[in-house]
Amino acid sequence: MPVGQTTRNGKVHYNDTSYNGEVINGFYKNGTGILTDGKFGPADSKEMVGNRKGEGWVGWNATLTQSQYIDIIFEFSGVRKFTNVTLTVNVNKKRDNAVFNRSQIFFSSTGDSFSNTSYLQYCPRDVQAKNDSNGTNINVTLSLCENTARFMKLRLFLGGKWLLITEISFNSVPASTDETMRDCSGDTSDVCTATQLSTGSSPTTPIPGCESCTTLSTGTDVEPPAKSSSGSSSLQLTIIIVCVILLIVIVLLVLIFLLYRRRALCFGKMKQRNKTDKTVHVELQNVEDAQEPAYDKIEDKLGNPLYSSVGGNHDDTQPMLSPVKKKSGQFVPQT
Repeated sequence: MPVGQTTRNGKVHYNDTSYNGEVINGFYKNGTGILTDGKFGPADSKEMVGNRKGEGWVGWNATLTQSQYIDIIFEFSGVRKFTNVTLTVNVNKKRDNAVFNRSQIFFSSTGDSFSNTSYLQYCPRDVQAKNDSNGTNINVTLSLCENTARFMKLRLFLGGKWLLITEISFNSVPASTDETMRDCSGDTSDVCTATQLSTGSSPTTPIPGCESCTTLSTGTDVEPPAKSSSGSSSLQLTIIIVCVILLIVIVLLVLIFLLYRRRALCFGKMKQRNKTDKTVHVELQNVEDAQEPAYDKIEDKLGNPLYSSVGGNHDDTQPMLSPVKKKSGQFVPQT
């Protein structure tokens, strides 16, 4: 099983200091500890015992645990017939210490593999603890339906912030040599009864075993797991959030495209206007720089002004005609 964890402030340690096996990659293996020593932790899980807080409890935090559940595998000295198992857990509403909200129990004759399709499943009801700020110890008894096995795996789904266990005890007897192994593989005639919950340090009366255990049912009076509906709601909420984000991204892209297009059009018009202004300016400058032809004023003998252009091509051989003033009574021939 996973090694017990410590509170975030580092003051309370819910790990098994008496474990006599190995700790490999964060898991207890090949040993026993406080969960099977017959001793119970205090109702106040943070009570100072000896020189440390949390002594007598092994606990796992829902946030720190990488999975929604923990697996505890038990190996027995031989094949045994199991009637029930009782787990003593701590319940404290203020600290959110809660009973597991679902359990699955697997059986095997060898420790190599467990069936994923044949197991017992229970969904304990929510336990209303006493009005005690220090907490309460609860015994959770699960029927094992007279199954025979040498290896057993308890899969416990966390129902609160912390799952704290102080003791796990089995009601079992050695299986007879002529009894065949039965690990929930027969035909179903009855279903396992509901989970029993009680307060106190001693287990309750064992639940009668079932004739066969191929069902996954927990009984008609047991509520379904609380996390299934919350998981579905979380999935729907995630889908809605993703759709909203995609819609916002699309709208932003469209706005950016429109702004870019508008800016490009305005820049094109401004460039065309600058080009036109430059052309007009050049043409006006050319017109202003053009020289008008210069004329020299010449008078003939009679005082009539004669104009001749000195600019451009001028042929001196061509006669110039000019208006002629007449004196009164004088005849002037015109050529």
